[in-house]
This record gives sequence, structure tokens and C-alpha cells, in this order.
Amino acid sequence: MLLERFHMVASSTVFLLTVGLLAELASGLVENSNDTKTSSGSYAVGRFPFLMPKVIPYKPELYLCTPVKVDYTKSYYIVGFEPNATMATAHHMLLYGCGAPGSESAVWNCGEMAKSDPDGKEEVGSPCGTGSSSQIIYAWARDAPKLELPESVGFKVGKDSPIKYIVLQVHY
Repeated sequence: MLLERFHMVASSTVFLLTVGLLAELASGLVENSNDTKTSSGSYAVGRFPFLMPKVIPYKPELYLCTPVKVDYTKSYYIVGFEPNATMATAHHMLLYGCGAPGSESAVWNCGEMAKSDPDGKEEVGSPCGTGSSSQIIYAWARDAPKLELPESVGFKVGKDSPIKYIVLQVHY
């Protein structure tokens, strides 16, 4: 069985997914192999930018979500998170593993009080779709340091996993 691993680098508006594979870079999750290298664990490592697309927070206490679809034909393991954000840009960020996203939009308002927001400019929904699997796989707040999971430990996503989407929630 091939062990496929990836590592995430986070910012308030950008996640860089570093994906390590023993065989080849998977299409869908990682399409660009220009930034690949070999790791000491004998797997290739590549980066995938996970952006909060064209977002300008228009008020404080705004929660916005954006999804990325995981290639469900391959298994991946999230093995680390390296935040690149400060308290000045975001209050906190959560990374959800979902069976389906809470919206089909590129960005949606996913705060608990979103439905009562008279100034709301985005579609409203929860981070994960109703009735789909939902789990928080990473939380960042207040200039927290990076998190590296121990060798052979990771969050499985994709094939044979209920996680088919990774949803970034940023609380501005």
C-alpha cells in the first residue's frame, strides 16, 4: 500500500498544501509539479495554494469559508500545519474535513449568526453540508506555532475516507 502524505502551510487567506506521494502527484489535489522535491521519507513533496478567493472582509466578526475538493480516487494524509498568519489579520482559522461543502459557492458566510446578518453579501451556510461528515482537523488562533504530527500519523482524506472536501473557515 502506498503511503501518501501532505502538509499544510496556513495564512489568514492562504493555505499552501504540501503533498507528498510515493508514486506520482495526484491530479485534482495537486496539479502543478513545478515545486516538488524528494523528502527523506522517500516521497515527493509538492505545494498547492489554498486561497480565500478575492475576499475583502467588510465588517468585524465575519466568518467566511472556501472549499477545495480532494481527489477521491487517492488517499492522502495531512501530517502537519504551518500557519503564516497573525492576530492582526485573523482572529482564528479552522480547517474542516467534510463529505460535502456547506455551499457550492467559492466563498460563503459560514458564521453561526450569518442568517441574521442584514449586511451579508455572501451566500449563507455551515462549513460542511447538511447530513455530510464534518470534523475539525486543524485550528489556529493567536499566533499559534506550526504543528507537525509524529511520523506515521496523519488525517486521512480522499479515497476510503469520509473527507472529500477540505473547507477553510477564517474568522476575520
